[in-house]
Amino acid sequence: MLTGFIGTGGALLVAGFALILAKFRGHLPGRNTDQIVLTASVVLMLLAGALAAYVGIGHWVVQLLRGISNLIGSAGPVVLALLGFAVLLMVAVAVFRTATDRALWVAFSLPLIAAAINRGIFADINAHLQPAANQAEMMLRAKLGA
Repeated sequence: MLTGFIGTGGALLVAGFALILAKFRGHLPGRNTDQIVLTASVVLMLLAGALAAYVGIGHWVVQLLRGISNLIGSAGPVVLALLGFAVLLMVAVAVFRTATDRALWVAFSLPLIAAAINRGIFADINAHLQPAANQAEMMLRAKLGA
Protein backbone atom coordinates (compact mmCIF):
# COMPACT_ATOMS: atom_id res chain seq x y z
CA MET A 1 0.00 0.00 0.00
CA LEU A 2 2.78 2.43 0.90
CA THR A 3 4.50 1.74 -2.40
CA GLY A 4 1.43 2.85 -4.35
CA PHE A 5 1.16 5.93 -2.16
CA ILE A 6 4.72 7.20 -2.75
CA GLY A 7 5.28 5.62 -6.18
CA THR A 8 8.87 4.78 -7.01
CA GLY A 9 10.22 7.04 -4.30
CA GLY A 10 11.93 9.28 -6.83
CA ALA A 11 10.22 12.37 -5.42
CA LEU A 12 11.36 11.51 -1.91
CA LEU A 13 14.88 10.81 -3.11
CA VAL A 14 15.22 14.08 -5.01
CA ALA A 15 13.54 16.11 -2.24
CA GLY A 16 15.75 14.53 0.40
CA PHE A 17 18.86 15.22 -1.64
CA ALA A 18 17.79 18.86 -2.11
CA LEU A 19 17.12 19.30 1.61
CA ILE A 20 20.48 17.77 2.59
CA LEU A 21 22.24 19.92 0.01
CA ALA A 22 20.53 23.05 1.35
CA LYS A 23 21.29 22.10 4.96
CA PHE A 24 25.04 21.76 4.41
CA ARG A 25 25.51 24.61 1.95
CA GLY A 26 27.45 26.68 4.49
CA HIS A 27 30.25 24.13 4.61
CA LEU A 28 31.32 24.64 1.01
CA PRO A 29 34.26 26.88 0.13
CA GLY A 30 33.85 29.94 -2.04
CA ARG A 31 32.23 33.32 -1.95
CA ASN A 32 28.82 32.80 -3.52
CA THR A 33 28.46 29.06 -3.15
CA ASP A 34 25.73 29.44 -0.52
CA GLN A 35 23.32 31.09 -2.94
CA ILE A 36 24.31 28.90 -5.87
CA VAL A 37 23.75 25.71 -3.87
CA LEU A 38 20.47 27.01 -2.42
CA THR A 39 19.25 27.94 -5.90
CA ALA A 40 20.16 24.46 -7.16
CA SER A 41 18.24 23.02 -4.20
CA VAL A 42 15.17 25.07 -5.14
CA VAL A 43 15.34 23.74 -8.70
CA LEU A 44 15.70 20.18 -7.36
CA MET A 45 12.68 20.69 -5.11
CA LEU A 46 10.72 21.91 -8.14
CA LEU A 47 11.65 18.67 -9.90
CA ALA A 48 10.73 16.66 -6.80
CA GLY A 49 7.34 18.38 -6.72
CA ALA A 50 6.84 17.52 -10.38
CA LEU A 51 7.69 13.89 -9.63
CA ALA A 52 5.33 13.87 -6.65
CA ALA A 53 2.46 15.41 -8.61
CA TYR A 54 2.06 12.26 -10.70
CA VAL A 55 2.13 9.55 -8.01
CA GLY A 56 -0.49 8.51 -5.46
CA ILE A 57 0.08 11.16 -2.84
CA GLY A 58 0.33 13.88 -5.48
CA HIS A 59 -3.00 12.89 -7.01
CA TRP A 60 -4.51 13.01 -3.53
CA VAL A 61 -3.14 16.53 -2.90
CA VAL A 62 -4.33 17.74 -6.32
CA GLN A 63 -7.81 16.37 -5.66
CA LEU A 64 -7.77 18.00 -2.22
CA LEU A 65 -6.85 21.38 -3.73
CA ARG A 66 -9.58 21.03 -6.34
CA GLY A 67 -12.08 20.02 -3.65
CA ILE A 68 -11.20 23.02 -1.50
CA SER A 69 -11.51 25.37 -4.47
CA ASN A 70 -14.90 23.85 -5.37
CA LEU A 71 -15.99 24.17 -1.74
CA ILE A 72 -15.40 27.93 -1.87
CA GLY A 73 -17.74 28.20 -4.84
CA SER A 74 -17.34 30.19 -8.01
CA ALA A 75 -14.47 32.20 -6.49
CA GLY A 76 -12.54 29.01 -5.73
CA PRO A 77 -10.70 28.74 -9.04
CA VAL A 78 -9.83 32.45 -8.83
CA VAL A 79 -8.39 32.03 -5.33
CA LEU A 80 -6.45 28.96 -6.46
CA ALA A 81 -5.12 30.86 -9.50
CA LEU A 82 -4.02 33.78 -7.27
CA LEU A 83 -2.31 31.33 -4.92
CA GLY A 84 -0.62 29.69 -7.89
CA PHE A 85 0.55 33.05 -9.22
CA ALA A 86 2.00 34.00 -5.82
CA VAL A 87 3.80 30.66 -5.60
CA LEU A 88 5.08 31.05 -9.17
CA LEU A 89 6.48 34.51 -8.38
CA MET A 90 8.15 33.29 -5.20
CA VAL A 91 9.82 30.42 -7.03
CA ALA A 92 10.91 32.72 -9.87
CA VAL A 93 12.46 35.15 -7.38
CA ALA A 94 14.17 32.24 -5.61
CA VAL A 95 15.64 30.90 -8.84
CA PHE A 96 16.62 34.14 -10.53
CA ARG A 97 17.33 36.43 -7.59
CA THR A 98 17.70 35.32 -3.97
CA ALA A 99 16.83 31.84 -2.75
CA THR A 100 15.61 31.20 0.78
CA ASP A 101 14.91 28.10 2.83
CA ARG A 102 11.16 28.74 2.64
CA ALA A 103 11.38 28.77 -1.15
CA LEU A 104 12.33 25.08 -1.06
CA TRP A 105 8.89 24.02 0.12
CA VAL A 106 7.13 26.57 -2.04
CA ALA A 107 8.97 25.19 -5.08
CA PHE A 108 7.83 21.70 -4.11
CA SER A 109 4.20 22.85 -4.03
CA LEU A 110 4.23 24.69 -7.39
CA PRO A 111 3.71 21.59 -9.62
CA LEU A 112 0.92 20.38 -7.34
CA ILE A 113 -0.88 23.72 -7.61
CA ALA A 114 -0.28 23.87 -11.37
CA ALA A 115 -1.79 20.40 -11.74
CA ALA A 116 -4.80 21.43 -9.65
CA ILE A 117 -5.49 24.57 -11.71
CA ASN A 118 -4.79 23.11 -15.16
CA ARG A 119 -5.84 26.29 -17.01
CA GLY A 120 -4.05 29.11 -18.76
CA ILE A 121 -0.38 29.59 -17.95
CA PHE A 122 -0.57 26.88 -15.29
CA ALA A 123 -1.68 24.33 -17.87
CA ASP A 124 1.43 25.24 -19.88
CA ILE A 125 3.62 24.87 -16.78
CA ASN A 126 1.99 21.53 -16.02
CA ALA A 127 2.41 20.40 -19.65
CA HIS A 128 6.14 21.19 -19.48
CA LEU A 129 6.70 19.66 -16.03
CA GLN A 130 5.00 16.32 -16.69
CA PRO A 131 7.39 15.13 -19.46
CA ALA A 132 10.36 16.31 -17.40
CA ALA A 133 9.05 14.40 -14.40
CA ASN A 134 8.49 11.26 -16.49
CA GLN A 135 12.00 11.49 -17.96
CA ALA A 136 13.57 12.05 -14.53
CA GLU A 137 11.63 9.11 -13.11
CA MET A 138 12.80 6.81 -15.91
CA MET A 139 16.38 7.95 -15.40
CA LEU A 140 16.13 7.31 -11.64
CA ARG A 141 14.64 3.88 -12.26
CA ALA A 142 17.48 2.99 -14.61
CA LYS A 143 20.16 4.26 -12.21
CA LEU A 144 18.65 2.56 -9.17
CA GLY A 145 17.81 -0.64 -11.02
CA ALA A 146 14.10 -0.52 -10.14
